[in-house]
Amino acid sequence: MGHSPWYNTHMKNSKVPYLSPLSMSFSALADTLKVGDKVMTRNFGGPHTVINMELTERPREKYGKEVKKVSWYWVDQNMVIIDLDNGHWSYSENISRV
Repeated sequence: MGHSPWYNTHMKNSKVPYLSPLSMSFSALADTLKVGDKVMTRNFGGPHTVINMELTERPREKYGKEVKKVSWYWVDQNMVIIDLDNGHWSYSENISRV
């Protein structure tokens, strides 16, 4: 399998190794956000319950892989799309811990 055009443009000659979030083992990540956790949001206040999450390959992508838990590292990197119990969704840049 080849790399994406983004990888070929931005990372091919970089000294920083590219690590896909979808290739990480979640069992090794201790500090996680899980479906059912309460979060605060910048736009909708809160606390709200997380009902679904998708982990994306890059920040602010529209679609990703559905996951039940994710490291807060990826939340802080804005690589998670979060569905909330109020009927709205949010990029993880708008989410904070309760």
